[in-house]
Amino acid sequence: MWSGITVEVNALLLPAIVGLFLMVVPVPFIGRFAARAVMLLNRKLIYLGDSYSFSPMQLIVGVVGLLFVQSWYSWRSKYSSVDFPRPKAEFMGQWEEFHAAKWRSERNIYLHAVTFVSYVALLRIAQLLLQVDELQVEKEQRKPSAPSASRGSPLTAAAADADKKSK
Repeated sequence: MWSGITVEVNALLLPAIVGLFLMVVPVPFIGRFAARAVMLLNRKLIYLGDSYSFSPMQLIVGVVGLLFVQSWYSWRSKYSSVDFPRPKAEFMGQWEEFHAAKWRSERNIYLHAVTFVSYVALLRIAQLLLQVDELQVEKEQRKPSAPSASRGSPLTAAAADADKKSK
């Protein structure tokens, strides 16, 4: 039987971790490919009227963030108050059930938090890798194709004029 947390771990958390791993592998082609795949998923595909649209990645981050807040609030309301009903020490079965439920809630909080942080990091690293690629292309376009053979290039003349004005 598949529970919601099983689906989240297998369908959301594992792809995010694999994507993060592919982005930090020191092979540039693999990192760029993973970044482009993530940014492809980050395109605006879901439109709500004329004024608002969002991407599947934003939807995943929002839903997982809400699940995290809901599970944290649920855990906090059940287990962190002073006057919540605790089983008596002589009923060991009830004590084990109580702690199993508490630890299961804590596990769900940690899984939601890790999934949320993984997707936020995945989006940010993908954006940074694509910005680095754009900057490298701009740098290559600015690079002069052949060095100037003349000594009186406009750059050196401008520098000489600036020196004369400062004196």
